[in-house]
Amino acid sequence: MSELGQALRDARNEKGMSLQDVQGATKIQKRYLSAIEAGDFSQLPGEFYTRAFIKNYAESVGLDPQELFTEYTREIPKARQEPVDVDLASGTRIQRSKERKRKAPKPVKHNGPMFVSFLPKIIIIIALIAVLVGIYMVAIYISSNRSESTANQPENKSEISYKKDGNHKAAANDQKDQNKKEAKKKDEQKKQTDKRPSLTLDKTEGSSSYYTLAKTDQFKVNISAKPGTQTWIGAENSKAGKKYAFGLAQDDKDFNFDASDAKQISIRIGNTHNTVMTINGETFDFPNDTTTQNIYITFDKQ
Repeated sequence: MSELGQALRDARNEKGMSLQDVQGATKIQKRYLSAIEAGDFSQLPGEFYTRAFIKNYAESVGLDPQELFTEYTREIPKARQEPVDVDLASGTRIQRSKERKRKAPKPVKHNGPMFVSFLPKIIIIIALIAVLVGIYMVAIYISSNRSESTANQPENKSEISYKKDGNHKAAANDQKDQNKKEAKKKDEQKKQTDKRPSLTLDKTEGSSSYYTLAKTDQFKVNISAKPGTQTWIGAENSKAGKKYAFGLAQDDKDFNFDASDAKQISIRIGNTHNTVMTINGETFDFPNDTTTQNIYITFDKQ
């Protein structure tokens, strides 16, 4: 048994908990918990899940995960690879199917002289030229007739004068009022738009993206997996030591939590391609195609 495993086991015994109790608290299979206590990390699904399982185990028995990682850093593997999809219910790995590349259709070979293959195109071009010439000739003919008709018309030297009366002034005033109403309506629409909640992307660094949520006093999150798939979720307010979600989302389980009392939360998604996340009812679009992503959201509460 490793020193790390011994420390976890001692803490569990002090709490009067069995491995079955820890499994119920963390949703981690008992065989993975036994492997952690034995220091046999090869039985776990990968470096990322190893660190996540150790962290969850430590929290369930009242230990500080950060201090544990610092003290036993040589024993704990570093998360140097992306997590694979793991079915925690059965412990089997899920293989991703590779898309087959479609073969491009073979070009159709034409038999006979090259001139024969180009003949339909030549006929179409000649027909278009003939149509354009015909349109040009008709335009010249119409323009010539209009010029002659204008030259034959007698000059009209009479001048038309318009008198300004009360009706014209009333029409002008009505137009001004209409313009004012439209301007006021646009201003009101702009104010309403400015009051709408906004989620702004501040920056992206590799698989980590930083956002600011503003113009609202609510911060409600829903995370679920697409039908027939599953995804690993971890969400917390690290500064306040509050965990909102941890585990697998799948058909019969999703995560809903209210972070309206937080200033910043972090969300880690293990399979973004099969994850659906909404913030205050609005669908969240992941900033890139990376399978595993860290999302940090600062809440500028109004």
